[in-house]
Amino acid sequence: MLLTHYWGTEVSIRTIGLANVILKNIGYSILGEDLCLKVKSYKLGEELDPFGMELWKDGREFEVNSKIRKYDDCDLSTLLSKGKKQNESLIYEGLFQEGWFLKENEERIRNMFNLPNVSIRDPNDMIVFVRLGDVAHIAPPYSYYQDAIETIQRDLSPKSKSYSNVSSMNNSYIATDSPNHPIVKRLIKKYCLKLVKYNDVDTILFAREFDNIILTAGTYNWLAAFLSKAKNIIYPEHAHFWHGDIYGIFNWTKIKWRSKAPLRYLIINRYFQQYDDFIHFYRYLKRIIRGVIISPAIKIKGFLRKIGNFKF
Repeated sequence: MLLTHYWGTEVSIRTIGLANVILKNIGYSILGEDLCLKVKSYKLGEELDPFGMELWKDGREFEVNSKIRKYDDCDLSTLLSKGKKQNESLIYEGLFQEGWFLKENEERIRNMFNLPNVSIRDPNDMIVFVRLGDVAHIAPPYSYYQDAIETIQRDLSPKSKSYSNVSSMNNSYIATDSPNHPIVKRLIKKYCLKLVKYNDVDTILFAREFDNIILTAGTYNWLAAFLSKAKNIIYPEHAHFWHGDIYGIFNWTKIKWRSKAPLRYLIINRYFQQYDDFIHFYRYLKRIIRGVIISPAIKIKGFLRKIGNFKF
């Protein structure tokens, strides 16, 4: 038996991360099938229904005892090589965020999804994924997105025309977790991008309609690109990985940005932990200040408005 590990059984799929859950389900299915072990429990829910995933359900079952061994991604290659020689239950705690593993099993993974056929949009249309949120401080700068968009425009436009022509992007979109971030607003304004307003699942399915996809980083961005049939997929060089390198092994185009923001790249690349700690401490202070000062002020203002003795 293969025992799964999803950071606690009561945690919702959206809390863990949609793509993280899908990737772990995929990994458990492949591992269970290759070792001929029954997977104890996948993490499924109605959020995953639109993907129509077919996962490994058969396999052998062995006794589970206190001496059961735990494995993670460092053991994945060795574990897979055992095949049916694995004669005991195990707990796998890895994330399966290994490029070689995903590439080696690319067709098997694609066949796990029962997705409807989609019509590809105009070849000039594109969708730009801008992942910011809690990782905005390590995301690539605005210049990366600009270079990525104009690279696609240049490749698609006739040589006699200017690749900076924005008129051909009237049906291009931007998908982001931070619609009010300055980078997002600037991209929307300059390139006439439309903001995607679908939920996480529908956004991934929507991205399958595009031939041109620009990514930031993360498993969610990776999954959107992987499930598409896009001819042009662009991703940024990573100053620091918060996940495994699941981009570089695929036949996608990498755009470097370090020369455009050398100090930023240097800090993220060499001093990530100190930088990350500082940013999280700064965000913590902001929350404290907001709670201590701003919230009471808003409550007082609301109270004064109610009694009608003051005007604001």
